[in-house]
Amino acid sequence: TLIYTSGTTGPPKGVMISFGAMLRAANGMGRMIELRHEDRMLSYLPLAHTAERAVLESNALRFGFRLYFNDCLASFSTDMRRAKPTLFFAVPRIWSRFYQDVHRKVSPSRQRVVLNLPAVSGAVKKRLLRELGLEHVRVALSGAAALSPAVMNWFKRLELEVLEGYGMTENFAYSHFSRPGDVRGGSVGTSAPGVICKIAADGEVLVNSPCNMMGYHKQDAQANSPIDAEGFLHTGDRGEIDQHGHLRITGRIRDLFKTSKGKYVAPAPIEERLLDSPLIESACVCGQDFSQPYALLVLEAGQRRDAAREDVRRRIEAQLHDLMDQINARLEPHEFLSFFAVVDEPWRVENEMLTPTLKIRRERIESHYLSPARRWEALGRDVVWE
Repeated sequence: TLIYTSGTTGPPKGVMISFGAMLRAANGMGRMIELRHEDRMLSYLPLAHTAERAVLESNALRFGFRLYFNDCLASFSTDMRRAKPTLFFAVPRIWSRFYQDVHRKVSPSRQRVVLNLPAVSGAVKKRLLRELGLEHVRVALSGAAALSPAVMNWFKRLELEVLEGYGMTENFAYSHFSRPGDVRGGSVGTSAPGVICKIAADGEVLVNSPCNMMGYHKQDAQANSPIDAEGFLHTGDRGEIDQHGHLRITGRIRDLFKTSKGKYVAPAPIEERLLDSPLIESACVCGQDFSQPYALLVLEAGQRRDAAREDVRRRIEAQLHDLMDQINARLEPHEFLSFFAVVDEPWRVENEMLTPTLKIRRERIESHYLSPARRWEALGRDVVWE
């Protein structure tokens, strides 16, 4: 079968995956997580995407569980209640949206009080999960990008453990997974059965998977393959493996940028910290040839709407000031964010700022805002509004 890459790093390429690889991935998933004939899943991502092919399609064919389909974005909540999923896979943006929706309705301080009351905490947890359509979920999965530890920990407080996975189209998303009871914030888990992983001298994650691709469609196998002679896929991601074998992705090799001071900055870890805030829907840290990095921010939908009011805007700006202080306190001086720019237009698949799996298209975003960013830098303010 052919599965096309999302195009975050260039033109999409047709990845050739054998049916044997698809079966090996399903069998490996079944060994890590018990999959049952009576399970239910809701499909809502593009059917052509690797995660949908690997997690939903292949497993449904292998284990025979029931698959439901989402009609459109407006019907998502209705379709969740209809499907009553017992297995739920979502990209981080969806998990963050759940998190932000609840925080918008119930303040974090009130949640802390209620969830610490033994007499009512159990009922409150069930109610929150029921309102999100997750009350029947026994296995929750996240992948395609890094999930914020704050979001992961919040769901854990509701007694829903979100298992994070990592993989690429080139290995049919069969690489690393968190196991039930062994979830570590910031980690994508340990190697899946049959997978060998190592870190190259420059920090790149190299993965030898039994589900590696056969090659790129209509491209020279030797000249264009990211798989070396030993069978290791050069992922383009930077990472670290701890003493327990857990892999932590620390960014993309090519996402590193150099400031005008000659210092390199990795944007992904900083973006993860920004996305811990319920205020923020999307973030992109930039700064190539700037004196210091800066962050482009899309506010959460409710905050974005309410920011039309002057008093709300002042409150959001004060919170963003505090957030910048908190984040900069944990960074090296050359990584300090010089300003936040709150942009007007949300980033969507339709305006080509996001991939179909809702990851940011970094190069497009950076080029789109480069000219105004120069003006914003000259203002010398911590928070600017487009």
